[in-house]
Amino acid sequence: MRAALNALRDYQDVLVRIAELDRLLSFVPDEIVQMETDWKNTQARAEELKTRQEKREKEIRESELKLAELKEKETKFDGDLQEVTNNKEYHAVLKEIDTAKKNISVIEEDISGARQEINEIETELASCSEQEKEAKSKFDTAMAAHKAAMGENAQEKGEKELIREKLAGTVPPDLRRKFDRIAARRNGVGLALCVSAVCQSCHVRVRQNIVDRLRRFDRIITCESCKRILFFADTE
Repeated sequence: MRAALNALRDYQDVLVRIAELDRLLSFVPDEIVQMETDWKNTQARAEELKTRQEKREKEIRESELKLAELKEKETKFDGDLQEVTNNKEYHAVLKEIDTAKKNISVIEEDISGARQEINEIETELASCSEQEKEAKSKFDTAMAAHKAAMGENAQEKGEKELIREKLAGTVPPDLRRKFDRIAARRNGVGLALCVSAVCQSCHVRVRQNIVDRLRRFDRIITCESCKRILFFADTE
């Protein structure tokens, strides 16, 4: 029975390590997640600035077309002013010229303001683009290192799975089935070490008469508290 329990202990150690490797393989450290978030945020900000810039540039083009039309009208009104035949027509043309000049002034101010905003956007965009490159580089470097570590973990998992299959064959079938049933209810841990008369899984004291029986390794004994198979692990 000692050999069977020793084999079961080794078997569980491998199972626990495989479970830990599975967790590591599915886990991305918080700092890398934050790096990706920082990169995505700067990227989104850069895209927002580009969209604003394109919108303002489109508005300027549209305003410049309106401005050209108004200046053309102003020129026409200036010509009409030379052809009026009475005072009423003269004042009507002057009013049209005055309106055109006011509209031209408003549009020119709008264009000037839009160009100033574009300059500010370009300055911020240059800074934001640089921050995005730095954030992406930082994230890529960290992720590459993480993937390298994950490659090592995946390799180790494959090796441990082979060991698991070999060890499974060294554990008596009845004992392994009992272990599997317990492990299924106890987060994958079906065997607990008994050290200094204490179950190391549930930390409940084991009665001395049970410890004495465990020491003989002649039968399967479970913890009265957590129901795991107990393995006497004191150094004697």
